[in-house]
Amino acid sequence: MKYLFFFFSLFFSIIILAQEIAYEGTTEEALKEGIILGKFIFSPNIEFIYEDKDNVFLTETQEEKDQVYVLRPKLLFELPKEDSYLKFSWIPQYRDFQDIELKENWTHFLNLEGKMKTPGGLELLAGDKYIMKGTLEVSEVDPGNELVFGLLPFDKNHLYFDMKYFLDSTNGFGLNADYIDVSYEEPEIGEYRVWYDYKSTKFGATYQRYMNPLLRMALGVNFITYDPDENAIFKEYKGMDYYVQFYGDLTTTVNASIKLGYEDLDFDGAKDYKDWNAEANILWNFSDFRNLAIKVLRAGLPSNMGYAGSYTHNLISITYNFKLTEKFFSALGASFGKNDYNEMGRVDDWWDGRINLGYHFSPIISARLNYIYQNRDSNFDCFQGCDYKANTILLNFIIGY
Repeated sequence: MKYLFFFFSLFFSIIILAQEIAYEGTTEEALKEGIILGKFIFSPNIEFIYEDKDNVFLTETQEEKDQVYVLRPKLLFELPKEDSYLKFSWIPQYRDFQDIELKENWTHFLNLEGKMKTPGGLELLAGDKYIMKGTLEVSEVDPGNELVFGLLPFDKNHLYFDMKYFLDSTNGFGLNADYIDVSYEEPEIGEYRVWYDYKSTKFGATYQRYMNPLLRMALGVNFITYDPDENAIFKEYKGMDYYVQFYGDLTTTVNASIKLGYEDLDFDGAKDYKDWNAEANILWNFSDFRNLAIKVLRAGLPSNMGYAGSYTHNLISITYNFKLTEKFFSALGASFGKNDYNEMGRVDDWWDGRINLGYHFSPIISARLNYIYQNRDSNFDCFQGCDYKANTILLNFIIGY
């Protein structure tokens, strides 16, 4: 804990010093966006998180209670220019348990992203998200919540590119690419990998059309490859994803992205996956103080369970955000999911509920109190039990932008 206090004090001093040396922009601008340093906007913050968990390993047979301490500073530099920008952020995160010993306490998140939009109809977005020594960030390699806990460190590099070019005021085309590389440290005796090493690629093209000035339609196709290591070589696949997507403002208060598609994946050693998919993200702004966020997802995902090559992941998530006053804010949320393994006969049903209460002490100081309940019910008999229930209380304290 003494290291956490030292690092917290050091980073807080950096924030105060940076405010003092800011030499462009008004105080009001700095408070809203960050600290103006020449052409850059510097937005540092530091977050301290205390977690109390009653089922750390998220298992049925090995329930263990523990406390977690997280220190998460963030350094964000942005170079804005009209509708374009260049962003770089570095988040060195320190995590420690009260009783459980971690092999690696530090995780580093490095993000680089650039966006460009020209009057001639060209739109570009490209970036790189790199995670170094990730441990409990299991969702980064397991987006379908198939497995839920891991301590062996991993690295993940995610490169992405998206280009759209409009030939006139209505019609255009797009190109996109996506590359992910995940690699775990070599496990020692008694350790295990939550997932296997893998590389995935996606290349695609779209036809773009403006339905109205605020709403677009895209007809697209993606070529997908998934290349796991030798421990899961039979899960390797290649395939296609065909889809139609509508995105933009449906009304003056509703922004949405709705995608419907069909996946055709050919596996080398497992059963092929051919099924429809869908993804919807809807944000409904009732007012400046209230909004509702809805996410719906159905997708085929690679599996790490036995001889299953893939499974169908279904998710519905709802979050209601509201402010009681200018300084007091809160949120209520719930997610419901089902993972269906088709030929294996396994089905996992799970849900979680979330309550968030927060208070802004000043423009750069805030605190949050969160409660999360998780529940998974599976018809499959895992080694330590696939079913689990867990309660987590989190206290967040944030200084910065």
